[in-house]
Amino acid sequence: MYNSITTICIPKMKKTFTKHFIKQKIARCNFGKIQSIIERPLRNENDYKKVTIRIEVNNTTNGNYLLEKTKEGSPIKIVYNGVDYWRMFNVNL
Repeated sequence: MYNSITTICIPKMKKTFTKHFIKQKIARCNFGKIQSIIERPLRNENDYKKVTIRIEVNNTTNGNYLLEKTKEGSPIKIVYNGVDYWRMFNVNL
């Protein structure tokens, strides 16, 4: 069962990461069903992009954690490769 739909943003990410890679890493977190991933280039930094992800959050521990932290305005860190991580923020504030 799904709680709600939320939109999160990763404000800075290397351009080399594909949508498939991003979807795999976010899906492992078990927040819910990913509806869409939108990529936008950063103006002054050619090697980076901004990613917006729309998630239908499920009613699990991880899904509730995502909703709770993002509504507080706190970032969530997603480790994707050893010590490298992405910071995610809620867009719906």
